[in-house]
Amino acid sequence: MIKMKYYKLNNCDIEECQESERKYWRGKNLFRNHIDGYFISTIFLCDDCNINNIQYGANEPPVLFETMVFDQDGSIMQTKDFLEFERFATYKDAAEYHNKRVCDIYNKTRGGTR
Repeated sequence: MIKMKYYKLNNCDIEECQESERKYWRGKNLFRNHIDGYFISTIFLCDDCNINNIQYGANEPPVLFETMVFDQDGSIMQTKDFLEFERFATYKDAAEYHNKRVCDIYNKTRGGTR
């Protein structure tokens, strides 16, 4: 049986934590922006979402961050230009993608470049 691993943040670094700490870290919102009715959110998942680690016991980097873009109706965006959501293994990658999505939405709604 594969044991689930849990993680927490120490500044921008990832550290393993006890299951008892999970309730504090799971779904912790790291970045969020509202632009003209759109909502961009990046959270820390706490639970490793890397399917290879979960099902097969691989020792790959844990996937712990998730960015979602919600449209003006509050639904996850599902268009040709945007993925529903994206997941990342590092804080840096999650922050960069979040900022990219903010710029994309800004450009989409305001017709500029940012």
